[in-house]
Amino acid sequence: MSAPWRPATARLGAVGRPHSLDGSFRVDGAVDWHPYARGTQVLVGGVEHRIVARSGDQLRPILRLAGIDTRTAIEALRGQPLEVPTELVPEPEEDAFWVFDLVGCEVEMDGRVLGVVREVLERPANDVLVVDVPDGDDLLVPFTRDAVPHVDIPARRLGLRPDLL
Repeated sequence: MSAPWRPATARLGAVGRPHSLDGSFRVDGAVDWHPYARGTQVLVGGVEHRIVARSGDQLRPILRLAGIDTRTAIEALRGQPLEVPTELVPEPEEDAFWVFDLVGCEVEMDGRVLGVVREVLERPANDVLVVDVPDGDDLLVPFTRDAVPHVDIPARRLGLRPDLL
């Protein structure tokens, strides 16, 4: 069973551009932890579908879904999220976190709550937490061990280094 703060589904990517005339499509923003294997059930825009063919590589998979067999049908789904139930998501590696575990965490510094993580931006050097600050502009925090030394996912709290701001 998923932890109470987790959403019901985890994003695998989105339906990208058609790849051929048979309903195959590229996955935009594919995650590297999911196999996208034939026979796997996925949600496309909240509707369950079964993967019937897979090609491409791990970061740029090309899929075809049961019952979707035309380029026009895929164009209609373009941009829709590909998801799986969160309980199917593997545990992250040590000192790694899923975005859905970080979103909604309170961000504290010196015992004072600064705001809540609204989203996580992927950047080349490191991820960046977008912290929704009441009565102020968003706070952008590099998600590094140096900037955020305390991460307590079950308690839904992230602690910033006292001299960070």
